[in-house]
Amino acid sequence: MAGLNALGLVLAVFLMRPGAPLVPLDDRLAFLAAAPLGWTLGWGVWLLAALALVRFFWHLLRDSVTRERHANLARLALGLVLLGAAVDVSCDVLQIVLLPEAAAEALRTQDSASFQFLERALWGGGVICGCGLYCSATLLTTASRWGELLWISRVSGLGTGLGGLLWVGAELAQARALLEPATALTVGAFVLWAATLTRRPAPLRPTPLRPTPLRPTPRRPTPLRPTPLPAGLDAESSPSPG
Repeated sequence: MAGLNALGLVLAVFLMRPGAPLVPLDDRLAFLAAAPLGWTLGWGVWLLAALALVRFFWHLLRDSVTRERHANLARLALGLVLLGAAVDVSCDVLQIVLLPEAAAEALRTQDSASFQFLERALWGGGVICGCGLYCSATLLTTASRWGELLWISRVSGLGTGLGGLLWVGAELAQARALLEPATALTVGAFVLWAATLTRRPAPLRPTPLRPTPLRPTPRRPTPLRPTPLPAGLDAESSPSPG
């Protein structure tokens, strides 16, 4: 799943960028009207990445069934991802099928109003609904597993949320200059988060308690004390032999 997102980011930079709203309208109309293979391939990869994301969060839910609090949050995260994927996949399919046709029609009629409306709707749906819900699910999962995660998973999870917020804000405000850095931050942080999420920090190994060997206490010999003779009995009163 992380690999598909990384591949999609590479294709977006090298094959899909001429058709993105970052370039002038006439240039992207000319690019999309030819229905380029790179455009279709790129969106196909992003479509597969969305489906893989659903599967990834489904496995997270299965991993959390033994912990009630985690399981409830995992269900909520999976619901957000399913809703986001429904919109995202639909927009991806329409980017492949309808947008090149709309671009060709705009060039033929010299009227780009319909094309721009469709383009805005598809990019907005994919970014605001798809990316927004994906990043919300990522933040929710990170918060619910905070104590179990490696520090790099915590940082990348927060980075995914921050990048997603910036990406959605840039799309809503049509701040084109922020779209590329926001996309790179969000996808890069998410790839790192997904790759490290299932790893657990090494448990602290307690130092084994070694019993101190008992040293035998040396016994002091009891001094021999002479037994005192009874009173009146001494050496002179002792009977002598013969």
